Amino acid sequence: MGKRDDKRVAWDADLYDSLSDVGCLVCLSPRDKYVLGQALYQAKWSTRWDNLSGQDIDDIASRLEVKMTDDGCIDFCADVADCIDNDARVRGAIIRAINSNTDIYRDAVQATADDNLASALDDNDCDKDKVFAGMRSLVDRLHANNVDALQIIEVATNISDLLADVVGNITIIDETSIDAILGWVSYAQDNLAENYNAQVTQAYIDELTCDLFCVYQQDCAITPRQVFDYFTARLGAQVTFASLLDEALDFIVLGVWTGTEIADAMMLSQIFFRSLLGRYFNLVGMSSMTQDIAIGFNSPDSDWSILCAPCPDIWSVTYLGGDGDVAPAADWSAAFGVYDPANDWYDATNINVSTDTVRLFWQNNTGGDITLTRIRYDYRAVSSTIRTSDIRLFDGNGDFDSILSSETHTGDVTDAISYNDTLVVPNGWSIRLQNSCEIGNIGRILAIAIDGIGVNPFA
Repeated sequence: MGKRDDKRVAWDADLYDSLSDVGCLVCLSPRDKYVLGQALYQAKWSTRWDNLSGQDIDDIASRLEVKMTDDGCIDFCADVADCIDNDARVRGAIIRAINSNTDIYRDAVQATADDNLASALDDNDCDKDKVFAGMRSLVDRLHANNVDALQIIEVATNISDLLADVVGNITIIDETSIDAILGWVSYAQDNLAENYNAQVTQAYIDELTCDLFCVYQQDCAITPRQVFDYFTARLGAQVTFASLLDEALDFIVLGVWTGTEIADAMMLSQIFFRSLLGRYFNLVGMSSMTQDIAIGFNSPDSDWSILCAPCPDIWSVTYLGGDGDVAPAADWSAAFGVYDPANDWYDATNINVSTDTVRLFWQNNTGGDITLTRIRYDYRAVSSTIRTSDIRLFDGNGDFDSILSSETHTGDVTDAISYNDTLVVPNGWSIRLQNSCEIGNIGRILAIAIDGIGVNPFA
């Protein structure tokens, strides 16, 4: 029989030269490699090539043979790790894949903050020597944590190691927060690291200790949330325990801090991390505050009588919410809404022609300034379109002065709105709480909480 050229294995040299030599990842089984390996024997025969013009067919076949041996295997894990370290696109894709549902992230952050800030730190005792020692121990530990964190930032050699130190095994964290952490790290390196230790003098430590000493004595206990509120108040931070980490860290990064504000910014950063992520780098969690204070309780210290000024009169009042106190009828005037004694809340009643609104006013009629440190109310609102709940300040003529806090809502929402900063209300000025929804739907103010220093106008 004649030669059957149409059955032979053959390659076209011109076509080979026209193809790209850029590699791609292909998975071959041992069987696959056996079939290709047998064909490679013939690839070294010039009779199996058409249009040869100087190509080194031995080299062509040998390179492919190497790729199919163990020596030609790629360390895929090492390459992936290198991409994660050095390719922002890969990092972003991984984060987006893990955190494709933003609501899950937000819910997880909120739950973490609630858990981290809820428990009271106390020994059921108001012994001032023990309390002062406990607060000193807490402040000393906060400072030591900051020194350690700045050291970690200084020696970090790459982004992946630094993020591992910051977030550890926390998986519910989105790309925006990763960016915020890196932005904060850069800011800390450039603006906080060199100046922090210079600002943390003994006088600064004493000031923090005495302030928290007074906070503790309000209820013979202190909560992590009160520590959070204390440090946010020192810098006038318009963030709450419900803020996301990127919002909180942006407040630090966008601020211009001088003097002891630099130390305050670092302290506040630590509180943000511990409350919103549950940890501060790989150093401590929020719950370890209990241990820090307990260590101090074991070594009572009477230096408060020398270092600390008398604590101001700190007061707190709550209305509604089942507390049985009907005082809102006297202290608050309802422009819109009716007090429901059966449920102990204020309920909108379609009085307003355009919207269903609860609107309560309190006016300072004490004859002097009143200092408030927190205004909060819980509400429920039902609407199919966007409505607003807010806290506003009005001057002595009843004219609008400023919005202290505001948030929008739609659907059936039960939530709280608060203003967490020191506010001096002059005599004759007013605070207005308003919750609005649609005609025919529910609009309620469920509970009110007011904190202040000095004269209690509600007493």
